[in-house]
Amino acid sequence: LVAQIRKLPGVRAAAGTQIAVAPGNNSITSFFLPGGSTSIDLGTYAVQEGFFQAMGMRILAGRDFSLNYGRDDATTPHPVNPDAERALVARGLNVVVSESAAHRLGFADVKAAIGKQISANLTLPQFGQVPCTIVGVVSDARFRSLREPLQPIAYVMQRNGFSQIAVRYAGVAPATMRDAIEQVWRRQIPDVPFKASFADDLVSLEGKRLDNTGT
Repeated sequence: LVAQIRKLPGVRAAAGTQIAVAPGNNSITSFFLPGGSTSIDLGTYAVQEGFFQAMGMRILAGRDFSLNYGRDDATTPHPVNPDAERALVARGLNVVVSESAAHRLGFADVKAAIGKQISANLTLPQFGQVPCTIVGVVSDARFRSLREPLQPIAYVMQRNGFSQIAVRYAGVAPATMRDAIEQVWRRQIPDVPFKASFADDLVSLEGKRLDNTGT
């Protein structure tokens, strides 16, 4: 589905994601520095290769995710397969963190975070903590309202398991783009209802909601 959307005229980038503008979810994971016993909580979301381009986020240090690196891939079967989870723990994982997450982990300079080892509760407790290597630091993105604190985030890359697709486009009318994506959607997964929103509209609706609730 994403591969077909990427081929549409005007599409600059597209990627599956567990977080997007005005998300309704909030996923937090405990990370640990080597030898440390105190947890450092970071928002943690799986994204597909190409997500940072789709969101207009810049790589500040290190590199982006790539399917060329096996350790970048956090995909495991669902429902949970114990052998696959143990293999993930034994192999370890590469992660990309946001600038604010790098600072929360104790790195004053984002470049200093590259190559550093951390561990995280990224699987069920019985399988142990997953050793992680920071391979990239990306610019912060404010997915939620300005009235909420900016969330430091650690990103992992997966090939599936997404509830949303982020699409960046240019040179095409919004309605035309939406219609083109809907046509691809209905060809690929006709049994799944199509729903699409524009980022500007989501931001406006969230602002109105907060105004009405007084928060």
